[in-house]
Amino acid sequence: VKMNESRAVAMRGNNSLDRSRMSYDCVTDKRRAKASCLSKTISAVLATEQESWWMSRIREMSCKDLKSMVRISALEQQLVSEQTKMKMLEEKLRSASLQAEENKSFDMTQVLKMQEDRHKQEMKRLREESQGRVACLKSKLREVKASNESMQQEIERLKGLELEVEQQTSRGDGLEEDKTRLNGRLEEMEGEMESRRQIETQQGEQIARALHDLNLCRQQVEDLRSSSLLHEQKLEEAEEAMKEVEQKLQTSESMREVNVEELEKARQDNQVLQQKNEILSNVLESLQEDMRGLQVEYAEMREGKAASDGKIVELIRQFEQEKDEYAEAMEERLKQSEERISQTLKELRQSEKKMSSYTKHNSHLRDEISCLTRALHVLTTLQLDVDEQISKLEGMIVKQAKIFDMSGGGASRLDIVSRRDG
Repeated sequence: VKMNESRAVAMRGNNSLDRSRMSYDCVTDKRRAKASCLSKTISAVLATEQESWWMSRIREMSCKDLKSMVRISALEQQLVSEQTKMKMLEEKLRSASLQAEENKSFDMTQVLKMQEDRHKQEMKRLREESQGRVACLKSKLREVKASNESMQQEIERLKGLELEVEQQTSRGDGLEEDKTRLNGRLEEMEGEMESRRQIETQQGEQIARALHDLNLCRQQVEDLRSSSLLHEQKLEEAEEAMKEVEQKLQTSESMREVNVEELEKARQDNQVLQQKNEILSNVLESLQEDMRGLQVEYAEMREGKAASDGKIVELIRQFEQEKDEYAEAMEERLKQSEERISQTLKELRQSEKKMSSYTKHNSHLRDEISCLTRALHVLTTLQLDVDEQISKLEGMIVKQAKIFDMSGGGASRLDIVSRRDG
């Protein structure tokens, strides 16, 4: 029963660890979904499939928890029934001792026969019950070992899944510190599991010692049985002697002295049998004291289990508190990142507005430049026309000077050119 309780405690610890891992995985899934919304690298379909898988796993583990609780309640009911049986046996022993005290006046041979018959029946019944309990304990130990092996396989598989999740979450920025902290938490939980396994090994050693004590009790019972067989043989011999004494009393009164000696021997044998019965009663009392000591140890184990359950609840509460704090911190980071993104979007919009204004100004400048180029082209054309007209005027002036020289005017050609330059 102690081994089963310790296994139940280990199962609860494993279930709490699995729940913590599942909650961690759910948190990582949420982060992964947010990161996929920001970076557009991880699809939401995979996250939903993974969440559905984890929800199915949580339901399976909750069913296992219910089954283990039902088994524990059944075992506690068996313990209560066994305690009631022990109380009934103690009452029967008390009634038998009272009847033995009342029947001291009767023939000791008949009382001894009745007591030995009762002792034989009780020994047989106790032996059968002990064998049945040992068989049940062995079967339950096998079941617990098989369940532990399956749980270890599941833990290894979960570790592989954790490695995959770590490989997937390594792409995100800023999650490595949280991952190391949670890994440390998981290592602490694994250390606690190892300590619980050590406690389970110690409890297994205690159960082995209890089985050794039971074997010793069986040996004592077998010794008592052999002694009871010797007592039966002695009783048969005493009966035969009594029969012979009765025959001798019927035949003659001369053998009265011999009969008296034989009666004294029978009384001595009866005294020896009484002493042996006292030894048997002492052995039974010692067995009862051992049972009480086992009950006290069982109560201590129950108190230790309650303390371990309290520690597990405290660890779960701390983990949930840390998880909430981490979720709040992540939400604050996400809000800050969203604010930064909104700020950058505003800046981009402002820059786009400025670029649009710049493009408009550039278009106006281009229009002005095109207008100026057209004006320059017109001016160049006008300058060419003016140069042609000036060249024509110079030719006309030269012709007029020649005409004036020929007519005898006073002004020379150089004077005319200098006037033109002036």
